[in-house]
Amino acid sequence: MARTLALFATIVGTLTAAAAAQPWVTFDAGLGTLPEAQCWTRQEQIDPPAPYASGIAAGALQLSTLGFAATGAFGGGVWWENTQSLINFDAPFALEARVRIVSSPDRSINTANGWPRPGYAIWIYDVTGRVFWIGLGSGEVFLSNTVFGQYGSANTVTTPFNTTDGYHDYRIERAAGGIGATLKIDGIQRLTLPSLGPIQVAGSSQVGFGDPTFWANSESMTAWVRYTGASNSGITAITGPDSVSACTNAATFAVAVAPTTGAYAYTWQIQTSAPPNESWQNLSTAPAPIPCPGGGTGTAYASPVNSPNVSIGVGGCAAAPGRVWPIRCIVTAPCGGLTSSTATLTITAARCNAADIAYDSGIALPPTGVCDPNLVNNGVTEGDYNLFFATFFDAGPACDIADDQGTPLPPFGTGGIAPAVNNGVTEGDYNLFFSIYFDGCAF
Repeated sequence: MARTLALFATIVGTLTAAAAAQPWVTFDAGLGTLPEAQCWTRQEQIDPPAPYASGIAAGALQLSTLGFAATGAFGGGVWWENTQSLINFDAPFALEARVRIVSSPDRSINTANGWPRPGYAIWIYDVTGRVFWIGLGSGEVFLSNTVFGQYGSANTVTTPFNTTDGYHDYRIERAAGGIGATLKIDGIQRLTLPSLGPIQVAGSSQVGFGDPTFWANSESMTAWVRYTGASNSGITAITGPDSVSACTNAATFAVAVAPTTGAYAYTWQIQTSAPPNESWQNLSTAPAPIPCPGGGTGTAYASPVNSPNVSIGVGGCAAAPGRVWPIRCIVTAPCGGLTSSTATLTITAARCNAADIAYDSGIALPPTGVCDPNLVNNGVTEGDYNLFFATFFDAGPACDIADDQGTPLPPFGTGGIAPAVNNGVTEGDYNLFFSIYFDGCAF
């Protein structure tokens, strides 16, 4: 397939001067969807025509262009671009991505013109047509402010760096009052360009990432890509949640989104498996099964659903590792989403099942009793039996462990959730207590 334009001119040549400004520029593989489902456009320049391997796996967008060779002068590739935010380098901005390179050539060039071309790139154009882009080889990273530069020129600077030993955070940023841009890798400044580059394609405004260089094949894993800056009209940050230590099996968590107005949806998650085989489970109002770190199965819930402020509860995980749980929130908008930082729910006075209502001494456990680290709770013991019988006929609040049908209340079951009815201490509580008390549970 003939190539009549340089690659990056091809990339931006179809853009219009007035880009829609409603969404924000972000891609998060943790949402489990391809960039196309998060308002990015997939572009392919295939020579000869052939499909590239890409998909979501292990929390990342995996892309491979290995095994292909260009027949034309400029080659092709596959990448994703987002043109829906009006970007202007005259104001502060940041473009960052979390990427692991599996393989990518160092110092690859377009042989016809000598332009630097890595196998994987991250780039940004502003409305005037100026550009910054990062090229990631396996052992070298470059920063350039022109797509037509040369290695060793004032427009392209390089640094040795192993991009294949794991995920790294790459961030181009332009500070207020600055005249160029810097590249930070994992928060450490590595490269600086002292000036903005020449206008490449006037009127373009775009963020892009992927492998747009067919002659420089690569394999990569992209966890997320984010642009924040002037004229970015969408979400810019998630604050929270904060970690909580609770005497009960539940606690309140909250996040705040900037900007404060928007059509946001909230999905709260609990970590059910730690790295390197990390996994997260969505939470709903009805307690759902989760694996306990110490073995067995517990339950977890979040209420209400789709809210920035929730109560999250965990029950049934008796062993000590089951008392500390990582929690996070995914906030989504019409064109993508962001994942919050991770907080922890630490349960300091855990109950092992619905019948575990008291310390060994018979004093009620939270939430109806006291939180006292000097008191001992070894699970279901005589203390629970004594408290239940001492207060049941007086409708003691510690005895309200089930709905009227005898189904355990959260976090141990779905009792009381509509259409089920819970009228307080009833025969349902009596029946449940004695159906599980003699089975016992212990820490």
